[in-house]
Amino acid sequence: MQLALRKRPVPREAVDEAISRIEDKLLSSAQREIKSEKIGELVMRELKRLDKVAYIRFASVYRSFEDVDEFAEVPIDASDVVWIATANDARSIPEPILNRMNVYAIEAPDEEGARRIAASIYEELRNEHAWGRVFPRELGGESLDRLGRMKPREMRRMMLAAFGNAKLAGRNEVLPEDFTDERVAKKARIGF
Repeated sequence: MQLALRKRPVPREAVDEAISRIEDKLLSSAQREIKSEKIGELVMRELKRLDKVAYIRFASVYRSFEDVDEFAEVPIDASDVVWIATANDARSIPEPILNRMNVYAIEAPDEEGARRIAASIYEELRNEHAWGRVFPRELGGESLDRLGRMKPREMRRMMLAAFGNAKLAGRNEVLPEDFTDERVAKKARIGF
């Protein structure tokens, strides 16, 4: 939370109150063990209430967003934003522009992080469409591995295609062979 709130106009008392709310929720759950995902979700909820920029900072790392397309579903007030840029390599940005920016490097998710993103996309797509209810609650291991090898921005598109391919094959389960378009999984580099 401290990193997300760095240089943000949020009073220390408000941060302390948010931390207290998180602690209260965790203690009131009466669980001996609490998954880090639960804590992360609580922190995101509090940051969203405190400061939208801090929320975006935290969410971009916590949810492993790779580029601006991943923020499409995150509502933000950008009325104070003067300039936003994305680049695969900051060295390609001219120095006169770069020295006027705050640069945030976001690492690509590791294998386990990519699997979590893939599982989340599967669950989200399954739950937001009526046809999704006929599919299992979780994506099978091999299919999850296959989807997890793709870039997060390509996962959604490929998952939708895989749902369609499974239905065309008369199945209510996505199998690895339903991911047919391998070319989107390649990580082509682009310049700024």
